[in-house]
Amino acid sequence: MKIVDGPFAGMDAELVSADGDTLTAQVTVFGRPTTVELHRDQVERPEDIPELWSSDLTKLREQVAARYDDLGYEEKFAFFLGRVDLPEEDPAQEWDAYTALCAEVDARMRQRRAAALRAFDQGIAALPAAREERRSRYSRLDAERAHRRRAAARSAAELRDYAVWRAANRPQGQRAAVARVERERAAVEERVERDWGFRLPGSIFRFRAFLLSLGPIEKRALDDLELVPYGIMDLFDDPARGARPGVDVRVHGRYYRDPPEFLTFMHGGTDGLHFGLWYDDGRTCTGVASYYNNDGGGVGLPSGTPLETVRNALEWGWRHVGDWDDEPADPPDPEVVERRHRLRLLRETLMTFETGDRDEHGEDYHNACGQPEHEDRIETLDGGGALADGDTVIERGRQRPWDDYDFCTALRKELTDPAARGARVAEARQRCAAGQPADALTLGRDLHWISAGDPERERQANELLTLAYRALGRDNLAAIAQAHHRHRDLPQVHVLEGT
Repeated sequence: MKIVDGPFAGMDAELVSADGDTLTAQVTVFGRPTTVELHRDQVERPEDIPELWSSDLTKLREQVAARYDDLGYEEKFAFFLGRVDLPEEDPAQEWDAYTALCAEVDARMRQRRAAALRAFDQGIAALPAAREERRSRYSRLDAERAHRRRAAARSAAELRDYAVWRAANRPQGQRAAVARVERERAAVEERVERDWGFRLPGSIFRFRAFLLSLGPIEKRALDDLELVPYGIMDLFDDPARGARPGVDVRVHGRYYRDPPEFLTFMHGGTDGLHFGLWYDDGRTCTGVASYYNNDGGGVGLPSGTPLETVRNALEWGWRHVGDWDDEPADPPDPEVVERRHRLRLLRETLMTFETGDRDEHGEDYHNACGQPEHEDRIETLDGGGALADGDTVIERGRQRPWDDYDFCTALRKELTDPAARGARVAEARQRCAAGQPADALTLGRDLHWISAGDPERERQANELLTLAYRALGRDNLAAIAQAHHRHRDLPQVHVLEGT
């Protein structure tokens, strides 16, 4: 047998004995036989090990027998359940009737149990012998080839069926969508640059063209992924659309913890998941970030484009409706097949706009994706990192694609202490005035992220962010931070007119 988990993973082993789920095996280490103990889950295909089969079948047979005891009890108890609303005229006679019923039920259940166990012994219990016979006739290589052949047959059948399905559900062309985006682009760019100070990247217009090109089936596939264009995308149909009276339009789509650098363009459907374009310098988009506003985790390092984000979600969705490459099971439910067809069609449409050079699907796609690297970002509690020169008084490393648990835990504890926080804020304010804004930027982002409705933390975050952004020449980010501070208590983040 082959070990697949633990310190001996990848090694072949010879089974010595089995006791329940525990296996004693012998492996060769540095040329010498060594005895090791393994759990059944640590070996490949434990169901092929006869000793484990014998133990499993004994337990299963006992469970089959016990189920008939449960069934008999339920049938007996139903006798009195059917009488709870009847008058109690002769309880002793009722007991006699119940006793007679119990004898009849017990006799019937004995017969049914015996029949079930005979069927079990003739069918299920014969499987180990059948497996042994198969293993004696075919090698492990034969079995692997059979698995691959079955997977190839299923894949070919799915592609054949998909081609027929696609011909009946031909997607719309993208030419009209691209032409429309070209007509509306200038007005949207002007509006966003005027109010937010951001230059929209070309990737957001490809995202818009992709959305416009979708037919009903691809839209349903996007709905299956719970992805909905939102935030800045709401201005594309009407670039002149304003906010409700008394509300700054720059907070449209801006969630409570969104850093000022974050510009929402899509919602993810659960726990406040949303995606935003990221602007380190207040002008140029660096990539896409995302996080769950109602859950844990940070925004992560910005990377990729909106359509790469959709493709990433699509491949996760592909895995969740059956990634059949490794071990195809029985023929799937027709609804699963239909959903895979929809996702496949959505993928094809997306790849005409971006990621056309990425042919991997599902897990293979994600395994081929590298982690984003931004060595110039200073570590922050929100996980996005801050772009600024110079060192900070608080010892921070470079922002990595994951959170530094010890750093975050210690800093959160310090910043929830009013006295310690006040000292840090005063120090950051002084250093910013002296031409060193990195402390104000990073600490301001930290306090913004962990404000949690505390008015003092909200005020201190806004003060530091405003100072830092102005010192760095990012006046539009300072204005966004101030607008957000004024409206952080809004009950919803959709603030455009007509809502």
